Amino acid sequence: MTITISQSDYCDLFTELKPNAPQIGHFDLTYAYPSQLGQGYSRLIELRPGLEINIEQYQLHDRAIVQQGDRFHPLEMCFQINGKSCDRDGFRDVGQTIFCGSGLAMAQQWEQFHQQSTTSISIHIEPELAMDFWGEDDRDLNVHWDKLFRTEEQPYFVVSSSITPKMQIALQQILNCPYQGAIARMYLESKVWELMALQLAQITEDREKQSQHFLKNLKKEDRDRLYLAQDILGDRLSTGQNLQGKTQKGFDEK
Repeated sequence: MTITISQSDYCDLFTELKPNAPQIGHFDLTYAYPSQLGQGYSRLIELRPGLEINIEQYQLHDRAIVQQGDRFHPLEMCFQINGKSCDRDGFRDVGQTIFCGSGLAMAQQWEQFHQQSTTSISIHIEPELAMDFWGEDDRDLNVHWDKLFRTEEQPYFVVSSSITPKMQIALQQILNCPYQGAIARMYLESKVWELMALQLAQITEDREKQSQHFLKNLKKEDRDRLYLAQDILGDRLSTGQNLQGKTQKGFDEK
């Protein structure tokens, strides 16, 4: 049996549980998973306005499909620790992570599978907070800027990869936070930015591997043309000279 439900109706099914431990951050709420769908909980921790962690542990009775409409999407990191699910961003299997920039999230269906134990951590960061944290002039992030921050009319950037050992350590530290109150908030926020750094480092590394693979498969003469064009562009940017003729000559000679 498959249950299909809208996002708003899905959220309305959750009921808040009374906290059995000191709260963390601006608000720290734990919700019982809807008994109509399964059993478990969803915990939402707002570390500060615009930054929240969502921890979910549950098991469904039946396969569920949640229908989501168009909406603005913040930056998000999703980590599938146990179980699996599927949406337009791809198939989320155990050990997978999905990184999303901000921008337009188009209507989609989020499929959750039954007869499995699911544990996941999702982190949401409003783009304004991330911009304030990094600063728009941070040259190290220029290469990622168009992926991280897009308008409400531009579909958001998304990439899927494997959870690395360093990410696994940070995720376990979030699940087993040893502190309470304000200290816990600071501790968890440091883990959020650590995971963000690890995600961006992995994206950069994967892009460099793809570039190396692309160059490796090029013929020698094509690689020579690219290197020549790179050298000429560098000269032109540094001297301001018009080197169009030189560029064309180099390609014509090939």
